[in-house]
Amino acid sequence: MARFRKEVGGVSLGILPGAGSAVVALLTLAAVARGRWLRATLVSGTLALLILVTPGSARGIANCFACPPVDLAGRPLQSSITSTDLFCQYQIVPDDLFCRYLLDTGLLKQDHDNGFCPPVAIPEECGPTPTPTFTATATPTNTPVPAGGSCMTTAQCARPLVCVDDICTSATAPAPTMSKTGLVVALGLLTGIAALTILRRRVM
Repeated sequence: MARFRKEVGGVSLGILPGAGSAVVALLTLAAVARGRWLRATLVSGTLALLILVTPGSARGIANCFACPPVDLAGRPLQSSITSTDLFCQYQIVPDDLFCRYLLDTGLLKQDHDNGFCPPVAIPEECGPTPTPTFTATATPTNTPVPAGGSCMTTAQCARPLVCVDDICTSATAPAPTMSKTGLVVALGLLTGIAALTILRRRVM
């Protein structure tokens, strides 16, 4: 694996790309602990930018960023939130002190820490952003009601059936057949009418 050699603050450093975030954090903490605010800014900014300009193929990872563990005044990180940017809270009371960083580069976006925001967030190793997958949802289909089945509308019946009296039936259904009893009664009526007609003719 290729090494990067950088001289910062009079010290020659051999830096592995994968150890960039640890180096940035440790050197920033060391400089802050000694009260060397300017050197802390130069160290963290130089090393973080060195990692940023290194091609992704050389590091084999994607760019992700985390809040610096302390600000340049030595205040420890209280909380962090990642949304449209990286929000790093270093004090809540008595003053609301925070820093905001860009997600794609890690560079400082907003200094609300009285000028004590580190210029660059801490690079971290992370994998590629997962690609969302979409699952097709089956659309339910209605099975047409066959002849003789129950229905509420003609649209429920199989073509060319129609819904009549809540029953799917043919639109050209034959007229109902007369029962045997009905036939006998009808025949009797016709016979009686014929007999009366013949008797009237004879009387006349």
